[in-house]
Amino acid sequence: MELLDFRSNLNPEGPPPWLAEAEAAALAGPPPGASRRYFGRAVDACSRRFSFSPDCFVFGEGVNDLLFAIPRALGVDAVLVLPPTYSGYQRAAAEAGIPLHLHSAREEDGYTLRPGSLRADMSRLTGRALVFLGRPNNPAGVPLPLETVVEAARVLPGHFLCVDESYVELAEGADPVLAAGRRLPNNLLVLRSLTKSLAIPGLRLGYAAAETRVARSIAAALEARPATPRAEEIAFRAVSEPGFFAASAARIAEYRSRFYERLSNIPGVRPEAGFANFLLVRIEGADARKVAEAARTRGVDFRDYGPGEYLDGSRWLRTAVRKDADNEKAVAALEEALREVRG
Repeated sequence: MELLDFRSNLNPEGPPPWLAEAEAAALAGPPPGASRRYFGRAVDACSRRFSFSPDCFVFGEGVNDLLFAIPRALGVDAVLVLPPTYSGYQRAAAEAGIPLHLHSAREEDGYTLRPGSLRADMSRLTGRALVFLGRPNNPAGVPLPLETVVEAARVLPGHFLCVDESYVELAEGADPVLAAGRRLPNNLLVLRSLTKSLAIPGLRLGYAAAETRVARSIAAALEARPATPRAEEIAFRAVSEPGFFAASAARIAEYRSRFYERLSNIPGVRPEAGFANFLLVRIEGADARKVAEAARTRGVDFRDYGPGEYLDGSRWLRTAVRKDADNEKAVAALEEALREVRG
């Protein structure tokens, strides 16, 4: 039986309409005078779009590629994360052999960050620290207010704040940290994923924006590898033509709203209101892991949580947001799975 994948948070709209044109251009070779730097045309496109020097941008094979390089590149003594959040930050700290510290966001606060309490936690750390912050956060889908993020960077002099905006271009209404003409503190880094938002099979792309010296350190820490003409051309088109992402975000907001309403009507299912292309769902009156297992037997694969992860796996699931027809199948599978587990 083929499973409907509600684990992966890919753009439900699928690849961009310009993909075939980009692949044809890649086969034709770079235009005359194109930069020979690594992802040079994409870097130049970032510079034009966001009004920063080209030296502020670094491309990698997906955000995880950059995540694993950043702690080593910055030479930090500690990594701090704000659970519940993406487990990749924890793995990046472990890979670099750097101690991990937790500053837990509270469910009753809507998983928001309070810069004052973060500063208090940071004051107890020795040396220089790196804070990873998802925006919108995975799995809650909450985009912290822009002013809160900038204030958090400013109250942490001598430390680094890395804002992971992997899903921001698919989140309508979330004001991005990285935006044209916006000046940012020098200790603030921003990550963007093109893998999730382009939904092109087999392609992993992401980039970091940072102060020039930090960007150079990240580039030096990345494992040397050639860039394929296809990946470079797609990265250039994606940065240069963000209209596809804006259109996708508007459609996703509609899918998410209807999906949220349908999930809310299932007794014992409580989705959290978020802005991303996924929803965090609380399960009441049944073990969420057993519900996910029962749903898989019905052809729908939700993201569940095992021991050692940041969420209580007996209470929480995360579901991707897909198009309406698939979302209806997910609702039906969840209803049947709940009846089975409770019965």
